[in-house]
Amino acid sequence: MPEFYQFNEAGNMKESAPTRCPNGHPLGPNTVLVGALPCLCHPPATVHRTWRCTACDACMTRPEGSRNPEWTVWPSISPGR
Repeated sequence: MPEFYQFNEAGNMKESAPTRCPNGHPLGPNTVLVGALPCLCHPPATVHRTWRCTACDACMTRPEGSRNPEWTVWPSISPGR
């Protein structure tokens, strides 16, 4: 399973997400738009998760994609965390 999914003590899966945009604004309720961009760069087709800061409009993506190279790639969590 990709490293951006985590499990809590009850065994429920949750998706990890960035807590700050590339410009340092906090991301959380009412401060980030979470989306999914269809992938055209990595066959077979998957999706790219996107996070857009509502304060500055900076966008991050996971995994890296070729359609929007200006977007910051969020590296997710370190393995073992």
